[in-house]
Amino acid sequence: MSTGVGFIACAIAGVFFGSNFVPVKKYEVGDAVFFQWIMCMGIWCVGMITLGFVDDKEFHALSMLGGALWCTGNILCLQVMKLIGMSMGLMVWGITNSVVGWATGKFGLFGLDKNSISDPALNYVGLSLTVVSLAVFSQVQTSVRPVDDKNDPLSEPMLAGKDSEVGENIRKAQAEKDSDWATRLDPKLRHVVGFTGACICGLFFGLNFTPPLYEKAHGGPQSETDYVFSHFCGIFATSTFFMISYAIYKKNDPFVRGYLVLPALVSGVMWGIAQVSFFLAIQELQIVIANPIIASLPSVVAGLWGILRFGEITGAKNIALFSGGTLIAVIGVILV
Repeated sequence: MSTGVGFIACAIAGVFFGSNFVPVKKYEVGDAVFFQWIMCMGIWCVGMITLGFVDDKEFHALSMLGGALWCTGNILCLQVMKLIGMSMGLMVWGITNSVVGWATGKFGLFGLDKNSISDPALNYVGLSLTVVSLAVFSQVQTSVRPVDDKNDPLSEPMLAGKDSEVGENIRKAQAEKDSDWATRLDPKLRHVVGFTGACICGLFFGLNFTPPLYEKAHGGPQSETDYVFSHFCGIFATSTFFMISYAIYKKNDPFVRGYLVLPALVSGVMWGIAQVSFFLAIQELQIVIANPIIASLPSVVAGLWGILRFGEITGAKNIALFSGGTLIAVIGVILV
């Protein structure tokens, strides 16, 4: 194992996981199902490229379950961002992810091999600090700005005609925005629901490596990157199932917008690069070390985006809480 390569992979994963929603942040994603479907196309493309660089080209069906777990968590997190913002959402589900992923490797849950740790005491302290940082981050109040309509091509006044097809599309788009369930919640309830939802997302994310690691522990290839393509196929297959189900539920009138295609593809490619780096970090460092680090770093990156670019975290108290939570998380990462 190469420790240096492992930590570089952690850094790459942390930056890309913390930034992959930035390309689409200013666009209206509606129910987010179409957005996720296109995003997962970008992820699958990264998986295809990765397949050309690994030794084992065999398909590992069980690893698809890991992709399905992640995809389910991802479709939920897109709704969570409507409630508490990108920065807060990434903070909460990132820390929850770190605890769940750490536990699977530390205790050998679900039939996995137990990871050996050189200094268990420091590892426990580091994990405890990441949990404390979660409590601190939960107190940060975010301000989620509505999407600017000028970014929505359907909002342009090119069709005054009431009976035109485009005019009908605009009225539908506006009705969808006005009826968005997230905007109707009381601010305090929105925070509670969003925080709880982010924790559920973290649970799915923390378990998404369990199927490929189970295969490895029971006679499969010993290189984690050999499972990337199968894992990504599971992601794309599950997102396709969600898209078809969504289209049926909407009676073949889903929220589909052409302006989402490129941002969603870029978001997917960024996420795919981060996930490949995550697989590599687990390969070089073990999941009990890599997972807490990578799950915590995006929280800091997303928080900086929220403060410096999107204005989601404002006010001296909230910035102080974010700074304190970040400091605690960083110390925890170092000790892990």
